[in-house]
Amino acid sequence: MAEVRHPADAAAAAAQLLGDALAAALAEAPGRVTLMLSGGRTPRAVLPLLLARDLDWSRVDTLASDERLVPPDDPDSTEGMVRAEFAAAGRPLRYCAPGYPDDPAAALRAWRAGIAGLVWPPAAALLGMGEDGHTASLFPGRPESDPAAGAATLLAAAVPQTPPHARARLTLGPQALRAVPCIVVIVAGAQKRAMLERACAPGADRLALPVAWIADLAATTFLCPAEPGAA
Repeated sequence: MAEVRHPADAAAAAAQLLGDALAAALAEAPGRVTLMLSGGRTPRAVLPLLLARDLDWSRVDTLASDERLVPPDDPDSTEGMVRAEFAAAGRPLRYCAPGYPDDPAAALRAWRAGIAGLVWPPAAALLGMGEDGHTASLFPGRPESDPAAGAATLLAAAVPQTPPHARARLTLGPQALRAVPCIVVIVAGAQKRAMLERACAPGADRLALPVAWIADLAATTFLCPAEPGAA
């Protein structure tokens, strides 16, 4: 079962966990390692702290847990956000980008080919969680979250625009996420904490609550920031 912590500074705690996992992976082997990052707001708080770590960033390959199919200069682009954060920190970046923002099928083929060239599984992953219980771009009720989905879908899939979530996307599937030995998720706000409690309950429905795919793993740490004024 996943661990739930309540740090005063969730971004700093996430950066520490991710940095330690990367440091251990880099020390274990002379080759490359892989870091998985989510999109959205969370990495913007964590990445500057993580990139401040004195690691051999030239050996780190980076990919997203999910990509909005937009050009890198679009404000919604995960790739654009990651490139900006690495550039601001002065760190080298080797990023697994899908390209083809106007062609989901071609983008998925290119992304899968890029993933096949990475060291797998990633050493660490920073994932997000939505108020509807999604993680990556695994949305409730979608076939990408279905335990009965085929093996290829459970690894990586193209996702059409799914209201209220804007943009067509690519997402890593449950099998890809579950392979990562260090998963960190920041869970802020009462609605997300309520969803987390449901996802951690025995027998949680993974199709209805996709975050349940990673909630039963000892590799996962959920960081629930301490509420202001809490004892």
